[in-house]
Amino acid sequence: MLESFDKEYLKSVVLKILGFILCALLIVYIGYQMWRKMTSSMEFETAAPYTVSIKSSGTGYIFRTSEPLSPASGSVVPSVSVGEKVSVGSEVARVYSDAHSSTVSELHELSRRINLLSSMANGGELSTKDVSKLDSEVYSLMTDISRSVAAGRYNEAVSRRIDLLTKINKRGLASGMASAQSSQLNALISEREELIARLGEARSIVGASRAGWYYPECDGYESIFDASQIDFLTYEKFVGAISSPPNSPSNTGKIVTENRWYFAFETTSDDIKKKTLGEEYTLFFPYNGNQKVTMTLYSAQLGSNGMGVAVFCSDEIPANFDFASMQTYELLEEEYTGFKVPKNAVRVIDGEMGVYVLSGETVHFRKIDVLTDYENSYIVAMTHEEQKEEESVETNEIGEPIETETAPLETESEPTDSEESRYEWLGLNESIIVKGKGLRDGRIITSAS
Repeated sequence: MLESFDKEYLKSVVLKILGFILCALLIVYIGYQMWRKMTSSMEFETAAPYTVSIKSSGTGYIFRTSEPLSPASGSVVPSVSVGEKVSVGSEVARVYSDAHSSTVSELHELSRRINLLSSMANGGELSTKDVSKLDSEVYSLMTDISRSVAAGRYNEAVSRRIDLLTKINKRGLASGMASAQSSQLNALISEREELIARLGEARSIVGASRAGWYYPECDGYESIFDASQIDFLTYEKFVGAISSPPNSPSNTGKIVTENRWYFAFETTSDDIKKKTLGEEYTLFFPYNGNQKVTMTLYSAQLGSNGMGVAVFCSDEIPANFDFASMQTYELLEEEYTGFKVPKNAVRVIDGEMGVYVLSGETVHFRKIDVLTDYENSYIVAMTHEEQKEEESVETNEIGEPIETETAPLETESEPTDSEESRYEWLGLNESIIVKGKGLRDGRIITSAS
């Protein structure tokens, strides 16, 4: 009986142990499946080229060589386009006695639209391939105008309407609406002739005093921001010029006698010292539809208060550019192109900064070379040149190598470059893991989502 009791007792103990082991295995299995499911849930971003532009901004002043025309009594209506080249004595405008300011403003607007359509009609054929590009440019311009309005920069928004109209009309030409453009041009010309007829008889004719380019508007700063003063411009003279009140502007316009123009603005001495005379820089002008102009650093003068004046020049006359003396600007300081990598995806493994990527079903660690910070990301280099130091070889008098004894290896040496750089660089179109757990180099993942 005792023997039977012992067997039953041992049997129950064994069953309990087996049950405990099975429960433990079940818990481990369930935990593993939960961990596997959790760590296999990942989010990715593709390593693609991304460009970041770093700009400085402020207000600057345009210097040009110009001559205001003698003012006239009455309403002045230009006879030529804005910025059109004229010869000495040629007619540039007419003066009317009975013209209302609203009529003159309407004529100016009609002339701008006619010039715009005329230039596009003679600008060559556009293929349908340009349609998608122009659609993108129109959308971008509309977005910029909306942002300017939201920020209260209404002058910038209004200044971009010509550029927007240009893109829309070009888009129409590209999509085969040339006949409609021609009809619109003829209608505008007829409308302008009707307005001119309502002005009555011209009181006088304004002729060009010199050969050059005619501009119908003056702002009174022509003599203050005269390009002939550029070579003698010091920081103190520049501060005095921008503090001077404007003269009474001529209502008949001005003749610009030289193509070259200058743009000057105040900046810090440290910023000036970073720039190189004679080097080209890219400037954007928000008031002029954010037009991009490449200009050369002409001169840089330092003041006594840690500030200075930088002067840029250009021989380029951008289309539909408003040469108002005072302009806001953005100067392109630096531009980086590389892969955009979220900061939360970056890890440091074996002293190397990098990210995990998924290649097929395998996780790999890729090292990165950070170029700059951008918002919540890094811009990292796309290409790398592996530099290999050439070993110096001792030669004899005739240039033959001399065999030398190799120094014994030290047992406690620093890690070699190959050991430190055993990871590859991040490559184009690789899938960067931006969210995931349990990551390690070489891990196999069969159900990443």
